[in-house]
Amino acid sequence: MRRWFSACSRAKGPIGKRLAIAWHEGGNTYPEIIGVAKNIKYEKLTESPRIYFYVPFLQHYQSGAALVLRSRYDDPSVLAIAVEREIRSLDGHSPAYNVRILADRLRDSLAPQRSAAMMLGTFGFLALALSSIALYGVLAYSICQRQHEIGIRMALGARSWDVLALVIKQGMMLTGIGLAVGLGAALIFTRLIANQLYGVGAIDPITIGVT
Repeated sequence: MRRWFSACSRAKGPIGKRLAIAWHEGGNTYPEIIGVAKNIKYEKLTESPRIYFYVPFLQHYQSGAALVLRSRYDDPSVLAIAVEREIRSLDGHSPAYNVRILADRLRDSLAPQRSAAMMLGTFGFLALALSSIALYGVLAYSICQRQHEIGIRMALGARSWDVLALVIKQGMMLTGIGLAVGLGAALIFTRLIANQLYGVGAIDPITIGVT
C-alpha cells in the first residue's frame, strides 16, 4: 500500500520508508512514503504550519470528503450551483453541503482578527484625539505663560511669523518626543501579536508610517 506523507522537515532519505498509522483502535497499517510535501495551515490562516500527511482516497475511503474547485467565472457561486446539480444527478443519496466560496471562508477565518483590529483602531483614534487635545492644552498654557516674552519680542521687531515659528517649533519638539516613544513601544509590542497577523509582518514600514 502506497501513501503520500507530509513530514515536518525534509529529512534525509524519507522516500521508501514506512510510517505506522493507527487507522482504528487495535490495528495499525504501515504505508510507504512516496513523497514529501510542505507543512500546511489546517484550521486558521494565523496558525503556525504543522505536519500533515495525505493518503489516496481509494486506499482509505471515508464517507465524507472535501471537494475543492477552481472557477473561471467572475461569480464562483455559479459553479457551486452547477456542482450541486451534477452531484445530485450522479447519486441522489450523496448530499452536497456546506458549499462556500473561498472568499467567504477567508472572511470568516479572519473575523476575530478583523474585529480586534477594528476595536484597536477605535481605541487608537480615541487616543489620538485625546493626545491632540492634551498637546493643544500644553501649548496654550505655555503661550499664556510666555505672553510677556512674546510681547517683548514683538516690541523689539519680531514679526507674527517669527512668533508662530517659535510656537510650532515647541509643538514639534513635543510631537517628536511622543513619536519616538510610541515608535519604540510599537516595535517592541507588535512582536507579541505577530501570530495574529496575516498578510503583513510585525514590523511593516507602510503600516507603521500610516499609523
